[in-house]
Amino acid sequence: MDPVGFTTVRLGSGAVVLLLLMISRWYRKNHVYPVRFKSANMLGTLALFVYAMCFSLAYIQLETGAGALVLFGAVQLTLAALAFINGNKPKQIEFLGAAIAFTGLIYLLSPTWGSPRALGFFLMFLAGMAWAVFTWVGKGSKSPTQDTSLAFIGCLPLLLIVNIWWLEPDKWTVLGVVLAIASGAITSAMGYALWYSVLPKLSAMQAGIIQLLVPIIAAIGGVVFIGEGLTQRLVVATLLVIGGVYLSMMKKNS
Repeated sequence: MDPVGFTTVRLGSGAVVLLLLMISRWYRKNHVYPVRFKSANMLGTLALFVYAMCFSLAYIQLETGAGALVLFGAVQLTLAALAFINGNKPKQIEFLGAAIAFTGLIYLLSPTWGSPRALGFFLMFLAGMAWAVFTWVGKGSKSPTQDTSLAFIGCLPLLLIVNIWWLEPDKWTVLGVVLAIASGAITSAMGYALWYSVLPKLSAMQAGIIQLLVPIIAAIGGVVFIGEGLTQRLVVATLLVIGGVYLSMMKKNS
């Protein structure tokens, strides 16, 4: 399936699910809460759209390992920069944890690095920066489900504009649409709402570091569900990433 079509179905299905979730909450409580689209919601919407679109466009030009390293590297750098600009200097223990965890990620993914194309590298780096901004906006969220819903719903007119310019329905497949719906309605819509509910409890640096667990979880899932081998590389990388995340979550520099 083409990247723009996949992103359209992904974000569109996520918007529908989150809208239904908001309506069901209003129905249960017999009250419609006022919804205000604030500047933070607009920034979150733009960040989500840029992340999802650039992510899909980049991954048709990058190997899996290269894409993951560029994405998570950009997330780490952007969140650290945002924290520093806003006067929240990351702790030394967080820097140490990030270095250890990222070393583990590099070790895990280096065999699949390949030769990244310049355009793919740029698009994935931009996707990582956008995801970091989306994460930063979520740190100040008072209503995680509503703010996530507004971000997805706000993407709909942007998707419409992109599809007027770039629509390739002949490349759509049944399997592609099903996977896009699963990605949008379940892992994105529900996952991002949960992520927004957790973010206020984390520092910006911690929010970036803890996301380095994602490739590890995916690799372990490959071992458990589709019979991939449990290699020494995966074990060592898992220990490094988990150790780095643990260090970053410690409250004292000791």
